Amino acid sequence: MSFPSKFLLLTWMAPLLMASCSSSGERDPSPWFIDDQLPSAFEQTQPGVSNENQANSFIEEPVQGEQKTSLNELAQQILHTPGEEDSGFQFGTVLEAAGDFSSADRSPGIPRSGRFNKIRMRSVEINGEGSVGDYADARFAIDMSDGGSGSDFILREATAWLNIMPSGYRLRVGKYFADVGSWNGVYLRDFPSPNLDGVRREFLGGNMAVTGAELHGGESEDGFRWSLGIATDVERQDPDEPENGTGRTVSLNRMGLKNWGASTRLQWGEPESVQFGTSAWFSPGEVWTADGTTEELQTVLLDVDASLPFLGGQLSGEIWMKRGETYDSAGDDRASATGYWGTWSTDLSTNWFLNALGSHWEHFRSLENNAGHYYSGSLGYRINDNQRLRLSLSHENPGLGWQKYYAIGFQWILNPTLFNDKK
Repeated sequence: MSFPSKFLLLTWMAPLLMASCSSSGERDPSPWFIDDQLPSAFEQTQPGVSNENQANSFIEEPVQGEQKTSLNELAQQILHTPGEEDSGFQFGTVLEAAGDFSSADRSPGIPRSGRFNKIRMRSVEINGEGSVGDYADARFAIDMSDGGSGSDFILREATAWLNIMPSGYRLRVGKYFADVGSWNGVYLRDFPSPNLDGVRREFLGGNMAVTGAELHGGESEDGFRWSLGIATDVERQDPDEPENGTGRTVSLNRMGLKNWGASTRLQWGEPESVQFGTSAWFSPGEVWTADGTTEELQTVLLDVDASLPFLGGQLSGEIWMKRGETYDSAGDDRASATGYWGTWSTDLSTNWFLNALGSHWEHFRSLENNAGHYYSGSLGYRINDNQRLRLSLSHENPGLGWQKYYAIGFQWILNPTLFNDKK
């Protein structure tokens, strides 16, 4: 049995062996700086726990003993959690404008060059979350996003945490960002850098959204948590790609029951302290289209990640390895690639914050020793609780055959949302 297969088997078995040590509680929070430094319109919902102190709830408590005959009353009853105040769905919005300015748009062979030298609306999002009776906590996010070729509609997430599991376990179903790596569930607007690292863009295609079911156990606050997931449809979301990357007919998007995938994650440590994690993703038939030929090839992704306080800020990083089948004129073969990236973020004052990011990756299915890198630094300013600005300077060498370039970036984010008071 090869090393990736042994690792995948071990990480799948470990949660089941340690599940009895897990305790009930809240879902793992977002990385350290999102709540404290970069308020997000779309906070993580804690399964089984209603939002407290939510203003402007549009659902009234049904009158005791009143017979509910109208459709409106029935809808209110379904969306309302009996016995708790200020429950029901709450809605928010996010606006994000971004610009990357470089002379690279005049050079051939530049990835994602359609985004250069213009201001675009990278996100115009409407989101919501709330209780569906006593049965689930649901959330969704829909977006009109300009990846450089005009705005495209995309459903980011539509998921529910079901309140039907025994104590200590949580189950989510629907479309969601898979629990692989420590950063896949973080929206790009809340990423420490204004742009993605090249490693996850190369191996995951951006944020990997799946349609399926995912079982969670344990508590990050208690020092350990785990998850197991299975998915049918897989969608890679990259707001800097035309059509958000979802329209590319390459290996990054798969649909259909026969093209299923499975994930697992183990994580140790407490939030805002030292954390370590490992993840695995297995796909027996990832779709790959090249030169008019479509193949279904086995793929394994392995991840090791860590986060710890460092020099007054937080240092985080991931190492990814991809191993799988490939296809060339000589027939099927196997290939592997490795990538690593790290980021450091800190507050300079109440309003000012700073970030540095570096990444290096090998290109999968490359016949030569082909690698790329991406480095960036950014300075941000919080105008108020709902607005922030960031300026960045980056350098990217996409790899052999592509033009390397520098770019100056701009990002403005507005979160006029009901959720930004949640800390």
